[in-house]
Amino acid sequence: MSEINNLINPPPPNEQLFYGDKIMKYDPNKHHRRSIRLPGYDYRTPGSYFITICSWQRECLFGEVINDKMQLSP
Repeated sequence: MSEINNLINPPPPNEQLFYGDKIMKYDPNKHHRRSIRLPGYDYRTPGSYFITICSWQRECLFGEVINDKMQLSP
């Protein structure tokens, strides 16, 4: 959960970021992602959301698309 909070509310410069078991220094010149969220929209509300998940080295872990349909891995 701290990883998500670090992205939403970045710490001041030279503070530590925690990503799993790794510790990084926050550098505002390097860590400058802008939010793509709609201003004022409450993302806690029920609804359909599109997400993208990328695995390490883009390895196909979750399944594959066959005939335009997602076939999930067992």
